Amino acid sequence: MEIKKLKKISDYEWEIPKQGSMLVPGRIIASKKLIEEMDEKVYEQTSNIAHLPGIINYSLCHSDGHWGYGFPIGGVAAVDLNEGVISPGGVGFDINCLDGNTKIRTEYGYYKKIKDFEKEISTSLKSIEFEDNKLIETKPILFMKKPADTKVYEITTKSGDKIKATADHPFYTKKGMKLLEKLTPNDQIAVNPFEGIEYEQTSDEIIIDEKDIIKIVGNRKKLINTLREKNLLPLKYNSPHLPILTKLVGFLTGDGWLGYYFNKKRNQDVWAFKAIGKKEDLEEIKRDIEKIGFSSSNLRTYICKSNVKELDGSIRKIEGESIQFSVTSQSLAILLHALGVPQGNKSRKNSNLPLWLKKSPLWIKRLYLASLFGAELSKPTQNKKNKHYFIEPTISQNKIKTFESNLRNFLIDISKLLEEFGIKSNKIYKLKGVINKQNEETIKLSLKISSEIKNLIRLWKKVGYEYSTEKRQLSMLALQYLQRKVFTLNLNKQIVEEALILKEKGINYSRILEHASEKGASVSMVSGKLYRPSENFRITKDFPSFNEFILKYGLKENADFSWDEIHSIKETEHNNLVYDFTINHHDHNFIANSFVVSNCGMKLIKTNITLEEFKPKVKELTDHLFKTVPAGVGSKGFLKINQSQFKEIMQTGIKWCIENGYGWKQDIERTEDSGTLKNTDPEKVSQKAISRGINQLGTLGSGNHYLEMQVSLADNIFDEKIAKKLGIEKNRIMIMVHCGSRGFGHGIASDYLRVFDQAMRKYNIKVPDRELSCAPFQSQEGQDYFQAMNCAGNMAFANRQVILHRIREGFSKVFNKSAEELEIELIQDNTHNLARIQKLRTKDGTKKLLVHLKGSTRSLGPDHEDLSNFYKDIGSGICLGGSMETGSYFLVGTKKSEETTFGTTAHGSGRTMSRSQAKRQVRGDKLQRDMEKRGIYVRGVSMAGLAEEAGLAYKNIDAVIDSISKAGISKPVVKLKPLANVKG
Repeated sequence: MEIKKLKKISDYEWEIPKQGSMLVPGRIIASKKLIEEMDEKVYEQTSNIAHLPGIINYSLCHSDGHWGYGFPIGGVAAVDLNEGVISPGGVGFDINCLDGNTKIRTEYGYYKKIKDFEKEISTSLKSIEFEDNKLIETKPILFMKKPADTKVYEITTKSGDKIKATADHPFYTKKGMKLLEKLTPNDQIAVNPFEGIEYEQTSDEIIIDEKDIIKIVGNRKKLINTLREKNLLPLKYNSPHLPILTKLVGFLTGDGWLGYYFNKKRNQDVWAFKAIGKKEDLEEIKRDIEKIGFSSSNLRTYICKSNVKELDGSIRKIEGESIQFSVTSQSLAILLHALGVPQGNKSRKNSNLPLWLKKSPLWIKRLYLASLFGAELSKPTQNKKNKHYFIEPTISQNKIKTFESNLRNFLIDISKLLEEFGIKSNKIYKLKGVINKQNEETIKLSLKISSEIKNLIRLWKKVGYEYSTEKRQLSMLALQYLQRKVFTLNLNKQIVEEALILKEKGINYSRILEHASEKGASVSMVSGKLYRPSENFRITKDFPSFNEFILKYGLKENADFSWDEIHSIKETEHNNLVYDFTINHHDHNFIANSFVVSNCGMKLIKTNITLEEFKPKVKELTDHLFKTVPAGVGSKGFLKINQSQFKEIMQTGIKWCIENGYGWKQDIERTEDSGTLKNTDPEKVSQKAISRGINQLGTLGSGNHYLEMQVSLADNIFDEKIAKKLGIEKNRIMIMVHCGSRGFGHGIASDYLRVFDQAMRKYNIKVPDRELSCAPFQSQEGQDYFQAMNCAGNMAFANRQVILHRIREGFSKVFNKSAEELEIELIQDNTHNLARIQKLRTKDGTKKLLVHLKGSTRSLGPDHEDLSNFYKDIGSGICLGGSMETGSYFLVGTKKSEETTFGTTAHGSGRTMSRSQAKRQVRGDKLQRDMEKRGIYVRGVSMAGLAEEAGLAYKNIDAVIDSISKAGISKPVVKLKPLANVKG
């Protein structure tokens, strides 16, 4: 960060001047060196916080500050209880994310890369309604991005679809949403493989104006005014309703009727149209018509009976049902005719590809074709002669013989349009017609689309069908089937190439075939290629037919997604940002690269164990705790509780733990808020959030969460008087735990982001960053979130308390002494991410404020009313963690902190680089060996996870402590040197 942008308050306090719509200035607590090392985003996010309604004095960021979600990590905002807001971004929660190039499916069939939604998220997305497994439209209400500070993996399915996502991103499986890190090869995940066309900006060129309407019906002002009022005239390429109109033009060119009849009462021609099709398809069309401001009749079913006269004079009787509805709006009917829908009996009228369509972006052309195909193109059908192939999809239309040339030209235009999508057509076939009611001879022309595999993949992946549920769902399965066929062929080819190399190296045949079988190839196929090598690869006989494939992988009848199997999951380098949405729907999912996807605090414990006593036991103890305190994404605790018990934990925090034998009574007064946040209501927490948290008590989680054993060396005790009161002696073993409410808090925050998006519109709140989504604190929405957030805070207290219980058990077992004999006593339990009501001094006197702590720790001076008797005369205890290589600190709060930083201080050393960058610079196994040489034993879930937490990825902990100490907001008591670490 550039110093010149800041106003210097003191050597350790800097101000971001109030500018633009900022309500207050910003302030940063740091040395000049730390300021210069901070990412520019810290400056930007601290400024953004200053826009929150009701904010007091200034927004704040501590010396450990780095880029976060909404607030920077280390950010603080105090707001007035009556005029201020509450924001999940100011409390802190992790987001699970996707690679920026991930293709996101939208309402109109085009895709946009997720990173391109940053400037505009009003586009409706395609999602799955899980109750009936159908495609629906949903709105993203929040766009999120962050550095890739967790592992990123690439999933490849057996149909060849790929996606890159963080380890904690959920994917829809047969057992519900499941974190990527918990997925394994051969697991089945939900897919909808249609891709569509990449979005292209439309122009403001006019397609239809008033003159075009007058040419059709004359100057009918009422009709023209109706179109103007509905923003349909003038109609431009960038008109918001053009996509729906394009779909209607395509469909009505195939099925339905549009025209006019003479109305005697009005003494004029009255225009209308009707659509014909299946019930669910017509209902979809009706919804689209309503979106553009028109209404339609109810669906009606007619029994149709007619006689068809063949060319040879014979009569063929036809009976059946016809479902249809009509739209009597003349303005819409005339507009559709102006856009190219034939008027009257289509078999006796010209059919032409609209001229305006030829100038449209490809995604608009797709809407026309897909809707026409929904009406006229045959559905995917397995070839009877060869079960692994499909018959040629065919589009057919009838005309009286007079219009044969026109129909041929129309189909040629369709063929040319398909070429723009890379789709090849075969020749046009002429079929015999019938004699119509006017005693005219008709002909039938059919355009057949090439059934070559790659051609059909392009047809069903890029164009597909609109307004035909049956064809759309079948084409999805057909597309997945063909993609799996291609993937299998390519895999077989690769395995055969490997087999031939092994053959040249002299490996025996049985071992080669065993290797091929392990890779998933047919042994007989590989064996044949070893004896008779050739370039031709065909699918093996045991590969299922399309009909067999449907039975195995189709979810069930009338479903818009199917099951695909994972081929591989590989960790991948990712140096860029990652992204996510919050979706305004209870099923919270969207379609990304064809996949259906969805989206703390610290404890310090002392012992009487000396360093000399500890050293012989370090590996045994660390290994034991690694087993008994689960770590990693999705880890589950040993404690099995029911919903009633979990709701009690949400309300009472560590009191439940103490009452149930998972702690000592003295732990309560050494925990902030006595380990129980008040003002809770489990009914404000969703069932989905509860399901994420109920099995995670006693678990560390992942990322920068840890359980570390440390030593208090004599020369690292800075205040012996306070240390003595706390029971901290030189050369004694200490334990520091860093973890929070796991997925429970994230689930609550995600739920309320959707609520707050609506609340911001309701209360007319505007902030510069969507990640600062908020609601008035005193509003119903604000109070609901506050109560739910406190439930998460109590779960976090309980989680760390259960871990303390496991630590006491582990030490007792390894040292063969009771926890009481070993004096394993809690010193302090801090919260890091919370919004807390706090009485503080302001320029307007002492008042209660709502203080948001985002990766920040409470720092209260002696005698503050919120302190327990244990801390009353020394100030609040502060656990401040460093990296696993450099050590941590314990400090106490000061009166100055209450006056200048809203009773807060830093919470750690703060990252200087992303996790991905750290992995590029450090190898986990080498780091582990180097640390062990320096006397630090480490057990981690993965080597990559260790690399992410290397010391070089963090700021100098001593520089951070020096800044907050000299700023007078915290007082160091002891520095703790790391000896062993259990990493998440």
